[in-house]
Amino acid sequence: MTATFDVPSRPPFGAEQATHFVLANGIWQHVIEYGDGDAGIDVVLIPGMTAAAATWDFVGRALPDGVRAFVVDVRGRGLTDHPASGFSLDDYAADLVGVVERLRLQAPILVGHSMGARIAAAFDLAAPGAAGGLVLVDPPLSGPGRAPYPHPLGMYKGFFEIAQAPEPSIAEFRRLEPNLVSDDAVIDRIRWLRSCDLGAIEATHRGFHDEDFHEIYAQITAPAVLVRGAESAVVTEEDARELGALRPDIPVVDVAGAGHLVPHANLEGFLDALRQFTSERFASVDGAEG
Repeated sequence: MTATFDVPSRPPFGAEQATHFVLANGIWQHVIEYGDGDAGIDVVLIPGMTAAAATWDFVGRALPDGVRAFVVDVRGRGLTDHPASGFSLDDYAADLVGVVERLRLQAPILVGHSMGARIAAAFDLAAPGAAGGLVLVDPPLSGPGRAPYPHPLGMYKGFFEIAQAPEPSIAEFRRLEPNLVSDDAVIDRIRWLRSCDLGAIEATHRGFHDEDFHEIYAQITAPAVLVRGAESAVVTEEDARELGALRPDIPVVDVAGAGHLVPHANLEGFLDALRQFTSERFASVDGAEG
């Protein structure tokens, strides 16, 4: 397969998409919008540590008709500003609070994957009552006194080395990340990985070990659900039991056949978990079968 890996100046938007550049928390933040929101349901998607917003295009397009979705480029990724510092959970949460306020979103459902799940939970503490719900997808659970994050920093540096090569190897990238099941998904990930700042990745990876997610999780006030890949090494069955004991009011949903990259491995299972959590709100949306 012949592929071009240059990072475009902006994603290839179609008529069903819109783009926003929002000045919030002192930086310009890039957001991709999908849908018209006729049903009054706003969903904010927050990707993981090495994913630009454009790599979640397949999720934005798959959400039910009538849902308005916003996929954010987290600072240091994609087309959002790349500051020299400010990569703590508090910084990320303040960025997201600013985006929600500037876009005038009312009680959006925050759907965060990996790093994005930690950001969604921190948002709830930073702006109590502002989120209509939290869908926390396979959040890293490492922290002070806990086992290290199972995906070492060296793996992500390997991703960057492949992405920066003059002719990146699709096969080598897939060897490191087997959950990307198609060549198109790998090409998209490589292309947009070039837009991510390695310093931001390194700081975030340190934060996985220095910042206590369990303390945040214990204080969540918004309705929430924990979604994990049934084969995930990031949120294991034992981890899920511990979180269930910490917050028995927060249900845990396993997505079959998925590891850490839950929507990539089983998109329909991921969407089913989202619909299950938001069943009352999605019930009024035409085409909720996706």
